[in-house]
Amino acid sequence: MGDLGSQKIGNNYQKLLQQDGTVQDGSGSAVSLNISGNITASGDISASGNISASAIYAHTIYTSGSTLHVGSETFKQSDLELMKAGKPIVSEENQKTIGATGNAEAVSNSRNYIKPQLWVHESDNESALIHNTAHKLSFRTAGGDPLDIYTDGSSNDYVKLGSSTNSGATQIELRGSVTASNIAASGYVSASNFYTDNTRIKILPRDFVPGNVGRPVMTNDDTFLTASIFSYGSDNCYAHIDIPFGYSAIYAKISGSDTAQNFVTYEANIGHNRLTIVGSATNINTECALTTTPANDDNYLVIGITSDGASDEIFGGYVTIQPTR
Repeated sequence: MGDLGSQKIGNNYQKLLQQDGTVQDGSGSAVSLNISGNITASGDISASGNISASAIYAHTIYTSGSTLHVGSETFKQSDLELMKAGKPIVSEENQKTIGATGNAEAVSNSRNYIKPQLWVHESDNESALIHNTAHKLSFRTAGGDPLDIYTDGSSNDYVKLGSSTNSGATQIELRGSVTASNIAASGYVSASNFYTDNTRIKILPRDFVPGNVGRPVMTNDDTFLTASIFSYGSDNCYAHIDIPFGYSAIYAKISGSDTAQNFVTYEANIGHNRLTIVGSATNINTECALTTTPANDDNYLVIGITSDGASDEIFGGYVTIQPTR
């Protein structure tokens, strides 16, 4: 808008306010607006400089820039993207590096971490995960404290399962295998199957019984500091071995003085007198691979040994077992 000129308005023309898209005084100069009331606009309000206010209220705010300044802090578009992805907002100078320890892997220069003291259920304040003490993590509920982990590398080194406030009521179910260097219990330890590192059942001289000639299996005590048994004449002798529940028999061996003799391994049953061969005739002092024979409620092994009499000493033997999977 042009100058109105002094001849039309006189000396008061600067008091006029002109508007043709730009607010000016009567001489065409820019002016400052001080408004004590509200500003209502049906269109847009734009400024080449700053807009300042003690408070700004709007249904929607658009900005072409990527940073919002709040006091001395900034909030960037990338921060909003992290929040929408469920990630924390951590500045580059606050990134963390954690070294590896044991089976826990290292994490380097991470900005994706949180520093909580407490996780609380969305609708129940009694259900919470607590990380109030360094190196300790606890889960508490209205029913007690079923989980407590504390490993500070010093006097505190434990993982406790089961509530201390409701002793004996917490059921612990482990659906995989459990490996431990030692298991101790003040009460009972029960399981459908027990597995140990011992995979050999020793067959001792006492485990042998004679055939039907009517003479017992005898201990050879003619020579000092020797241990063996022998049968009468050419009578065979037999060992009976139970297979532990949860295991299968896979090998057998009989040790003795006469390698020309042999042994045969059978599966027997406490419900009848029929035998099934699971290990064919094998020379004494040679291991026999058995047909894998898992334990059940009724079966056991019988090992029959041929003999020529007192010259054929039997020292003992073993059955190798493995867990039945």
